[in-house]
Amino acid sequence: MDASIKPLNTMSDEELLKIKMVVFDVDGVIIPKGTKLKENEDGTMFHMETHKLSPEFVSNLIKLKKYVKISFSSGRNLLYLRTLTKDIYDKSVILQAENCAMIFINGEIMQPEFPANYFEATNRLRNLVIKNATALKLRGFEPKIFNMAVHMESENELIYDLVKQADPDGVIYCIWTGEAYDVGLKGISKGSGLDLLAKRLGLSRDEIITTGNALNDKEMLEYGVGVTVEPNVVRGKYMTSGNGLGGHELANFLVDKLESLKG
Repeated sequence: MDASIKPLNTMSDEELLKIKMVVFDVDGVIIPKGTKLKENEDGTMFHMETHKLSPEFVSNLIKLKKYVKISFSSGRNLLYLRTLTKDIYDKSVILQAENCAMIFINGEIMQPEFPANYFEATNRLRNLVIKNATALKLRGFEPKIFNMAVHMESENELIYDLVKQADPDGVIYCIWTGEAYDVGLKGISKGSGLDLLAKRLGLSRDEIITTGNALNDKEMLEYGVGVTVEPNVVRGKYMTSGNGLGGHELANFLVDKLESLKG
């Protein structure tokens, strides 16, 4: 573990008082890891089971919204995020879906431009993955518009060979997130999306707290005041204790501190 990463409770009051937005990753941060996904070979049947936000966390988010903007940044699709956040969603809540390929803010969708060769490459990759489904121990593809999530039983180096075959122009990134490979356009990340969002809102980096646990959170944690939930996987300026869900710990900490500082 990086000894330079500080415990969350050492964050200063001065730093906290600057914060205007908190960005939460989802899986393993505000809900437990573990998505059950199954799809048949031709894609005509799909089943997915995941988790919901706890009442305690929702209650803390409602309190937190008095002081800061709330955003959720995930590799999941927009419909999933909209459903997950239904108990606290209003026009002040921002949803960053598919690793910021789509940002839903105040009823509008912001998105970067995707070149045609990216979609051609991901289509070729999907076909190659299906052909090698047995070797990859493929569970299925999570529904998305721009990115691709290839759910597998475990990491498998074969997928990188398939990416090379499908992507002669080298436009695709492929990252293991713990239960799936996230596939997307190089240059589009949670960090680049957050930069776009910050410019729209007129926020500086030190006015944003970000939290995450996986490699697809790396750029986001580097962009804002990063709070890592898995310091052995991805670093941040601060880290949670590892006791329970890190996003819940962060929400508890912020509510207690901001209520004390701002009343």
